[in-house]
Formats: sequence, structure tokens, C-alpha cells
Amino acid sequence: MYFALEPCNPTAIRSELMRRIERSPDWNWMALVDGAFDFGGKKRLVYSDSIKLFDCEMLQEIVEASPYIIRLSSNNLELIHSEIISLSKHRHDRPMLSFFSSKYSAVEIAERWRKFLNASSPDGLELILRFSDTRVLEYLPNCLQLNNWSGITNLIEEWMYINRNGEIEDVNVSKDVHVGSEKFLLSEFEFNALVESSEPDCLISILHRDYPEVVPNVGRNIFYNKVEELYKFSKINGIENFHDIVSMVLFGLISAIEVEKNDDVAKLLNEGKWVPGSLIDSLDEILK
Repeated sequence: MYFALEPCNPTAIRSELMRRIERSPDWNWMALVDGAFDFGGKKRLVYSDSIKLFDCEMLQEIVEASPYIIRLSSNNLELIHSEIISLSKHRHDRPMLSFFSSKYSAVEIAERWRKFLNASSPDGLELILRFSDTRVLEYLPNCLQLNNWSGITNLIEEWMYINRNGEIEDVNVSKDVHVGSEKFLLSEFEFNALVESSEPDCLISILHRDYPEVVPNVGRNIFYNKVEELYKFSKINGIENFHDIVSMVLFGLISAIEVEKNDDVAKLLNEGKWVPGSLIDSLDEILK
């Protein structure tokens, strides 16, 4: 699979994380690993001191693809160095690794997080909120309303993930009091925000499948930024059909035209005369 992320430097990750651990050595330091990216593969991490979040009644059927919490050996300098290096190497260029600290135990964190794995959309659709995937975690603070976000994070002191540049980046945790409820219900705003934040990565998956020649192996983070920019340009200009969004993104990537500044593109979008799903034909005319 292709992910629009840069590989990380395990030594740099270890240095930054150890700086934080040395600053707050009394906290419990842990890693959150998304096991779905190892599912069916030969190379899987094995940590005896770990907790699978899907190891509960509702999600037992997919427990082999579970995210899991690993307790880091913060009281053993040599061992924790080895753990961080091993985890970072295993991540390589996949969106599957974050680190966090807490005054609470891994068991207590897992118990809280299990309440936020199963979400219900406004129309009753059941879905799994996979915040162990750092592509989701990256946008989650801006997608969830405060009560839901504080429910996920108010037991956490610091949370950091390896971002698209392969570097440590902080998650903006909320320490606000969480008001619990029986079900994790997403508002219409939350659901739409989550869907929209995932669209650039969905577009990249389609491009990699159908147009692999436009997808780079170097500068993946820059490529993501360009796709995200073209996606936002499409939405701002009223393009709703997904095939048309793919067409605009592809056109912006392979042509020498800066779509945001081109008069012919602006005229086409202002007139809006194309049949939904056929924007690519109108864009081809601009190149002739």
C-alpha cells in the first residue's frame, strides 16, 4: 500500500521522545500502535506488555487487526531506547505510531478509549473511529466537539505522533471534564468533518491504483499537500461529484497549468456547464 508520508529517522524520534520522558519521568509513557497495518503481514511487533483495544465483546471478531497500547520501559534507559528505535523502524512510512504519557495506567486508558471506538453517525451508521491511524489523529481535534475530544484525551498528559514529514508533532489534548453517555454519537458537523478530512488520502489511494505514474516515492508529504490543496480548490468551486474531483486533482497534477490562477479553468468552473462525472472532458479541451 502507498501512504503519503515520509519515512522517519528512528534516532531523531528517540532523541525527541527521550527529551520529553526525562522532563516528566514520573508519568507512565506508552505507545499506541495501529495493528491494522500489520494485519496479514509477516513482520508483526510482539510485545508481551501490551493491551489490544479491540479485545472486548463488541470488537472481538476483528481483534487481530486491533490497535494496541504498549507500556514503555521508562525506568530502564537502555531498554526504552531499544523500544523507541524498534517501534520507529517498524513504522517506517506508515501512519501507525504515536506516543503518549499519562498519570493513569494503560488499563485505565484502554477502558476509556474503548468507549470511543464505536461511533454512530447522525443517520445511525455504525463505524469505528480509528484514532490510532495518525492520518485520522492529525485532524481529530478539529473534527470532534469538545466533550467527545476531552473524553478521548483528558486522561492524557502529552500525546505526540509521527507526522507526514516523519517528525514528532504534538496532539492538542483537552483536559476539560468529559460528560459521559451510553453511546458515542457523532453530530452532523463531526461526521462531515471526519469524512472531509479523509478525502485527500482517499484521492491518493485512487491515484496510486489508477494513475501510479503521478504518485512519487520521494516527497510524499509535498505530494499530499498538493492533493489536499487541489481537493479544497475543487470543493470551494462547487465540484461535488467525486469523479469530477478526481479529474480536477489529476489535471492539476499532470498539466503545467496552475488551476487556481488559470482564466480558462475559472471560466469553466463559473459556467458549470459540464455534465456531472464528465469534467475531465471539459478540462481536456483547455489543453487543446
